[in-house]
Amino acid sequence: MTAQNRKDNGKKSVDRLLEQLQERAKELSCLYNVEEALNAPDATLESICRGIIRAIPPGWQYPDVCVTRIGLDTEVFTSPNFKETEWVQSADIVEGDIIAGRISVYYTREMPLWD
Repeated sequence: MTAQNRKDNGKKSVDRLLEQLQERAKELSCLYNVEEALNAPDATLESICRGIIRAIPPGWQYPDVCVTRIGLDTEVFTSPNFKETEWVQSADIVEGDIIAGRISVYYTREMPLWD
């Protein structure tokens, strides 16, 4: 391996590490913003859900094509321009032993897989 190849490989490793750290920072910011919405004084159910919906897309890898839906009993809250697609991650919202709702995060178009 030439010195130039080692230098190029080292730069790629540093660039990859920086990219991974930036993704973790986005995720932590998302979690902080969700926690802030949950613990806001005088928060209503609607304001909490809307705060979570605003917080989630910036924390995902491709925020420009990310939308969110929260369904609780008969109420449904969605991101602006919400579009249901096949590219989704979902989880139940559980209160005690009861499923109280569901949160779903969608990409509005197919995106490359992340390592």
